[in-house]
Amino acid sequence: MLLVAAADRADVARENGKKGGRPKGSKSQNTLAKEAARERLRQRVFAELDPLIDAQIEQAKGLKYLVVREKSTGRFVRVSEGMAKAKPSG
Repeated sequence: MLLVAAADRADVARENGKKGGRPKGSKSQNTLAKEAARERLRQRVFAELDPLIDAQIEQAKGLKYLVVREKSTGRFVRVSEGMAKAKPSG
């Protein structure tokens, strides 16, 4: 008698487990909020796509100026075109 009751309870629990919870395929509120945020981000990035790409390309190309270290102070100084022409290389 005791074994039959335990088996019945297990079957009932198994059936009740199939009834509860969120239906398959539905999304939680957190998931919906995250998807909305991702979509807003996509729209903003798409609106600024050309400037973003230009900035990335410029960053990849690197610096467009020359610096030298001053012997007396050890500081780095940006070299202008006038300084580059005045000082002989070598």
